[in-house]
Amino acid sequence: MRDPRREGLRWLRQAEADLEAARLLRERLAALACFHAQQAAEKALKAVLYAAGERVVLRHSLGALGEAVNQQSPGYEPLRGEVAKLDRFPPGTRTRCHRVPTRPRPSIPPTPRQRSTRRRTPSTTPTGT
Repeated sequence: MRDPRREGLRWLRQAEADLEAARLLRERLAALACFHAQQAAEKALKAVLYAAGERVVLRHSLGALGEAVNQQSPGYEPLRGEVAKLDRFPPGTRTRCHRVPTRPRPSIPPTPRQRSTRRRTPSTTPTGT
């Protein structure tokens, strides 16, 4: 059997890594940042449960995990509502989590020539009539 405290710390380190990924990605890849933020919250809640001695935690819903954590640590109650908001964006739909541009940003900025070509629009006046 695993040491509960050690298992909780292992999950907490993973949560911290996901949170750092979310911070790094939030400006350029908002949907992916949302995914990592949700994962960080899920893993942090599981860390509390593992540290409290639970052997297997199969739940993924932040609401359900929060309820279980609240039974272990009533001081969590004020955070439950905020954390559960991440459940509104299941995998594949988290792009609504933040304002995401309608067009993905290019990973390499366009050259001045590419920018000037984008601004040109074909003439709308008929020719030769």
